[in-house]
Amino acid sequence: MQSNELLRSDYRGEPLDDALQRFTESCGKAKDLASALHGRLSTALSAIGHIAYKDEPGEQER
Repeated sequence: MQSNELLRSDYRGEPLDDALQRFTESCGKAKDLASALHGRLSTALSAIGHIAYKDEPGEQER
């Protein structure tokens, strides 16, 4: 069926290969964005942790 271009992904008649290609590209972009977000959140968490540790009451007495 696919070789005769009869296999379609939806009612619009888009070939399944095209839909899978778009999905694959979107997944790659989503992974990249998630990785960048993770890096920024890790940096923010480290900064917040550093400030919170520095502001502990017991730390000022030392």
